[in-house]
Amino acid sequence: MKDLEKLVFNKLKDNPSRINHVKGVIKVAEELAKIHDEDVLKAKLAALFHDYTKYDEISEQTKYLDQEIIKKYQDNEFMYHPYSAAIKLKQLIPNVQDDILDAIRYHVFGRPNMTKLEKIILISDKSEPSRTFEDAKIIYNLALNNLDDAVLYLLESSLKHLKSKGVKPLDEQIQTYNYYKRKEEIMVKYESVVKVLEDIKAKDIKVYDFNKTSPFYDYFIIATVNERQANAAANNLKQSFKDELLNIEGKSSGWVLVDLNDVIVHLFQAQEREFYGLDKMLYGFQIDNNK
Repeated sequence: MKDLEKLVFNKLKDNPSRINHVKGVIKVAEELAKIHDEDVLKAKLAALFHDYTKYDEISEQTKYLDQEIIKKYQDNEFMYHPYSAAIKLKQLIPNVQDDILDAIRYHVFGRPNMTKLEKIILISDKSEPSRTFEDAKIIYNLALNNLDDAVLYLLESSLKHLKSKGVKPLDEQIQTYNYYKRKEEIMVKYESVVKVLEDIKAKDIKVYDFNKTSPFYDYFIIATVNERQANAAANNLKQSFKDELLNIEGKSSGWVLVDLNDVIVHLFQAQEREFYGLDKMLYGFQIDNNK
């Protein structure tokens, strides 16, 4: 890593403020990686190289890029450097992991469904200590607890800034913002469902996240209830989410399914929950809904 640091900082030696920025990004990326259980060395390497080609001539950058990228950003040439930097790192380290390269490619304004590492580099780039605008501190503080909260605030801040300057955002910025805004709304929704189940004293409430794996729904929520609780939960959910309720099935059985479009609620009586073993089938998708 020391040799790579020497390489990067020597390349940027005529831009001391950029060196300071890169060091700041590394510092924040390492901190967030430790907090959020991400590989610290991966975060450091992506942070180190994220601006590696920033001051290269456009002709130098585009010689590494395919025509699709060149055409896509011909009116926004600043977007060439994340892609060319990733390619340069791949040339230097042929076996470098793809997630590190993606974290470099998407560090400017992200993309939908980012990996944890991508979020960390995006956030670190916008909130490292030399960033003096007020939102940078807010982004940093949000990231200490929740990366998605920080990403959404960052995206909102960027769009507001562009609007104030009369600059039209790129389509990718809008798509990324819409993705994380919807993700926040869905999370609020599933938390509201969990609250309904807690209020009727349902037991063993589990939440399973399918956001990255299913095009049809985002969360499964499973709880153990008796018949009275099942009816109360179904009625309360029907009232709370009447505009989003698609269907309620199995009211007279030991397994009631409430379809809230992107959140599916399974209300099992204890014997049926054990018999069908849905929790075992969904192992690996569970999230901690107590966070």
